[in-house]
Amino acid sequence: MSQEEQRNPPDVAWRQGSIIDRKLIASVADALCVPQPIPEDALHLLLSQDCDVTHHSYEAEPFIEVLVANRKAREDEDKGLQWGKHPRRFQFWVENQGDGALFEININVRYRVGREILLSGLPEGRLDTKLTKVICRWVAQRYTRPALPDEFNKRCKAAREKLAALFKKHGDVILSIHIRLEPEDVELPEGEDYRTALYAICERDTWDDPQLRASATKVVEQIGIKLAECNGIVVDESVLVPED
Repeated sequence: MSQEEQRNPPDVAWRQGSIIDRKLIASVADALCVPQPIPEDALHLLLSQDCDVTHHSYEAEPFIEVLVANRKAREDEDKGLQWGKHPRRFQFWVENQGDGALFEININVRYRVGREILLSGLPEGRLDTKLTKVICRWVAQRYTRPALPDEFNKRCKAAREKLAALFKKHGDVILSIHIRLEPEDVELPEGEDYRTALYAICERDTWDDPQLRASATKVVEQIGIKLAECNGIVVDESVLVPED
């Protein structure tokens, strides 16, 4: 590629959430640093921010960051892995592929590659804006999410399987769950209780529909009940809240 070609930024069609054609990736596939082989039917999702993608200087912005989303069977759907509720796995549906296709991102399967590969083609598609924002926020939370006390996590283990089963079936009605913990950052001894308040965020459409809101509220109540069954944890409230 000539220096003159390198001075041209990628086409403005390239945006955060764009799906990169596998043919573009094929030219650099052997050089990718990923922990496992990437299947042929995986999606390569452009994670980099729009302005960085189309920046005029390759010296200032030499790379793009890409997430890999592997195709999953429909029966592998786990609603507890949707909307960023799991710190390492993220499932989502792409509805424009026939009757819908299920994909899953592993936070550890991503790579950077020279930005100039985008000069060789255009996106083969793009995730919708809302989903793209949620995925980006999920990636950012890898570094910013709060760390709960080890003792609190140990006490929650008794409810882990029950909560996982609940989320697998009904987790799609909840976008995220936030916990207020008292004391917040203390390893309590046996015999002292952690007091918690749970705030579950749902979509505005769910909140505005009485039937959907009632269903989501039941899920939140069940989360609180199962957590309260753990020794040393007191749940003061479990509340459903609409997104902003």
